[in-house]
Amino acid sequence: DNNIAGMALQCMLVRQACEVVLAVNGEQALQNLTQETFDLIFMDLGLPDMTGLEVVNKSIESVEDFDPATVVILSGQVTPSMRQDFFALGIDTVCVKPLAKDDCEKLLRKFMKNSVSHSK
Repeated sequence: DNNIAGMALQCMLVRQACEVVLAVNGEQALQNLTQETFDLIFMDLGLPDMTGLEVVNKSIESVEDFDPATVVILSGQVTPSMRQDFFALGIDTVCVKPLAKDDCEKLLRKFMKNSVSHSK
């Protein structure tokens, strides 16, 4: 939603030894998703050119091997009906912003554990 929030999340992830690719809008996110495979995707709903949900829908349609389960939705406000929409797409992780450091670390542990178990 703004550069400060993105930079704060990026700093938290880098401190946890994550490689970070930051997209400033939906079009850039789609381009990144077609060029690389990501273990974890933090997707803000409030992008300047489209919603994060639109990015996910377009990725499901057009990006080979895109897995919506790797997406963590970030939003300042999440309603129960929004959660149902995310779950219907295969997204089961939704976080209200701002993301606290402890919550970020828990998410990384969860996704790293899932990544390891999927590779066996």
